[in-house]
Amino acid sequence: VRAQEMSKLRSRKYLDAWCVFFWVQTPLLIALATFSIFTGAALGELSSARVFTCLALFNMLVTPLNAFPWVINGMVEAWVSCQRLRAYLSVEDFDARAYFDITDELPAPVRRSLAGSSSSASSDGAAARRAARPGS
Repeated sequence: VRAQEMSKLRSRKYLDAWCVFFWVQTPLLIALATFSIFTGAALGELSSARVFTCLALFNMLVTPLNAFPWVINGMVEAWVSCQRLRAYLSVEDFDARAYFDITDELPAPVRRSLAGSSSSASSDGAAARRAARPGS
């Protein structure tokens, strides 16, 4: 069991190391890809002014590029939350009396107060209890 656990931990740490490596190398990889596409597509002369301007712009994009995975994660979580809220809010009202017969198991005074009767046996304390209930 311990060997399996260590194997899983090892593979997880390797994955973490690759993720950090690519996270750190992202600005360099984007610059290389951009310059390669620019020269490969023959969009013009690759002068030192263009190179240094592009590098300065890429340097400004480092923080947004590093935050991009968290933005995607937040968007996915927000979408899932919206779906759950939509499913919850679209449920029709639940009438417990349609599914359960709760009056058979209750004592007589409680049955009368649930049924809404105003007899003297149940109305003396029932009105005070109804008034004390929140949301009534």
